Amino acid sequence: MQRIWWICRRKMKKDNIFALKNDPVPAFEFNEEVTSVFDDMIKRSVPLYMESLKRQCQLTLQSYQKGTIIYDLGCSHGNLGIMIHEGFEDRPYKMVAVDSSPSMIEKYKNRLEQHA
Repeated sequence: MQRIWWICRRKMKKDNIFALKNDPVPAFEFNEEVTSVFDDMIKRSVPLYMESLKRQCQLTLQSYQKGTIIYDLGCSHGNLGIMIHEGFEDRPYKMVAVDSSPSMIEKYKNRLEQHA
């Protein structure tokens, strides 16, 4: 759990997606543009986002049993998964991460490769 703050402190790209007037406003989509600014976007729009992730990670660690399978539905680009990966250290587990956005999944894969 020591490296959890890495997620909080890494440099984020600023979300300016809807800063300019669009007429008509396009449908919101979790595409590459949104994926690139997701951390900034989610932290500004979801109160206590990082606290929520930390608590979920703590509950997952407390509930751990040998053979644990963790399901992260709507995983985005893996903030919770990375926290769990760091918190579990050498404990074996399996994680199933699901998201409807291909660009989010691709970013998650890239982040996991950096933590392997």
